Parts: sequence; C-alpha cells; structure tokens
Amino acid sequence: MFPSAVHFRTFRTFDPANKSARSFLLGRIPSRRRTASRCVIGWDISFSHPSAPKTLRALCQAMVASPDVETRAVPETLIVDNGKEFVNTNMMSLSKDISILYRQASPRAPDQKAFVERVFHTFNQQFFHALPGTTKSSPAHRGDYNSGAEAAINIFDLRRLFGQYLSEVYHYGKHSTLECSPIEKWRELGRQVPPRTLTEARKLALALIESNADLRCVWTAGKLNDTNLVIDHCFPWSRWRNNDLWNLLPATEKANNSKSDKLPSAPLMESSKPAITRWWQEGYLQSPLSERFWVQAKAALPFSEQLSDVDELFNAMCLQRAVLRKNQRLEEWR
Repeated sequence: MFPSAVHFRTFRTFDPANKSARSFLLGRIPSRRRTASRCVIGWDISFSHPSAPKTLRALCQAMVASPDVETRAVPETLIVDNGKEFVNTNMMSLSKDISILYRQASPRAPDQKAFVERVFHTFNQQFFHALPGTTKSSPAHRGDYNSGAEAAINIFDLRRLFGQYLSEVYHYGKHSTLECSPIEKWRELGRQVPPRTLTEARKLALALIESNADLRCVWTAGKLNDTNLVIDHCFPWSRWRNNDLWNLLPATEKANNSKSDKLPSAPLMESSKPAITRWWQEGYLQSPLSERFWVQAKAALPFSEQLSDVDELFNAMCLQRAVLRKNQRLEEWR
C-alpha cells in the first residue's frame, strides 16, 4: 500500500523582475503502514499559491516514469487536507480514473499525516534553512535576518538544487526510525509488492484468450494460453521502472526469459509492430483502461503530447528505445 500526503512550505527566492517572491513546495511521500519508505515521489516548487494545478503537477510527476529517477509510483491512497486545492472535482476525477483511493484527513488531526510533518522538518533543517533567503521556521528564529535582501537563488536554481538534494542526500541518508536509508526501504518494499498494473494487463490478456481470440506473443508470434502467458516490460523494468500500460506486452514465458533485462533491438521492434499495436488496440483501447493508457503514454514518451493513433505512439516508443539505448548502453535482444 502506498498512501501519500500533501503539504506546503514557503521560501523566499530572488527574481530579477520582482526582487523576491514567495514560492510554495508541494511534497508527496509514499509509505506503507508501519514500514514507510519516506521517499519523495513527486513535488512542485513555483511562485503560485496553493492550487489544484500545483497538486496535479506533483501527482503527475510522481506517476511518470523516468530513466533517471527510481522513486516513481502510482499511489494506492491519497490523503489530503481539506483545502480547495485538494478537494475539487479534477482531483477526485483523476483519482477515480487511475484507481487511487482519495481520502480527506480529518480536521485538526495532524497525527494522520505525522510523517509528512516530520519530513518537512528534515527538509527545513538540512536544506531550506541552509540557503540564502530562508524565512526560517518563525519570525523569532529569523530575528533580524533580512530574507528578501539575502535572497540569491532564482526559482530555476531552487528546483534544481532541491531535486539534487532529494536524489543525492535525503534518499540516501540513514533514517533513524527505518535504520536504513529511504531508498533502501523503497527497494525492499518494491520487492515485496508486485507492480499492480501487471495484474491488470494479465487479466485483459486472459480475457482475450478465454474469448477465443488469437492472442500471440508480440516477440515470437507464438500462440498464448493461460499456462505460457506472461506480461513483459518492453523496456526492462530493472533499467527503467515504468509500469505504464503501453510498456506491458503479452509474451510467452520462454521469450520473456530469453529477453530478460535486454532492450529489444530496433529491427525486432519494427518486425513486432503489428503484434504490439494489435495488443494495444484489442487489450487496452477497447477496455475501461483506454483513457489511462493514453494519459500515461502522453506523459512518458517523447514528442507525444499530440498523439492521436497507435502508429504515432509506436514511433514515440521507438524514440524512447533509442534514448535508453544511448544513455544506458543496454544490451540489445535480437
């Protein structure tokens, strides 16, 4: 179970056009009851006040897989405050569409998000209060420190520095309660909890088999049945932790074992295009998961904002394959 919570913090930044401005940080922290990872999976820093768009930006960042960021996930539960930036039709509709349990915290019950309060205390002590322009935790702590005059970091540098702090310091520092680092706990929980979208993809494939559809392995064209069917990550999970529907393909167990953590070669991708696009159309696009399929594809793949059909999607997928091949030097499967 990966519940999340949301919270805001302020920091004064330097802006050439406006001397200094107040920015807001929205953090999302996945956890499991009693065994929280404490990792941050999505966040937003901007000049705008708390709002639904800010919340949605952080949520989208949390769910969009990135080859450079390990800590990405679709939360099972979203625990939110009662402000309009959280309790609104857009947030509720999105949560429903992607099967997130949406729960409002009880008023004046900080214990329901206690781990969020603690992690922001850590952020303040380790990061924000060490930067020029900090507003400190209160006027008493700030004293005669002039935050506006001392502000020397623009919004772009603040985002970059905070992302670097998360990935290089916070996630790898030993946590006193966990007795290990947040990233170590994240990996441990990842081994315990199977990716939930694999189950959905498998159910769709089995439904096609049971309806006597001629479902074939996308790689070998071998006929699939309920005993040899596996769901394969087109781009290997071990190198790019992406559970988006478009990346989950039906294959035989033998082909999946042979492919292992290799990247499909460009010629293999091209020869498999009819089988892949057919699976997308028959497996996902004719199911209740159709909207989620397109949302995930447009968020994760390059040049995909205006995707309109599976051929364009396949081309974007091949571009992503080339990026992974170049950046990670993955061994190819032919």
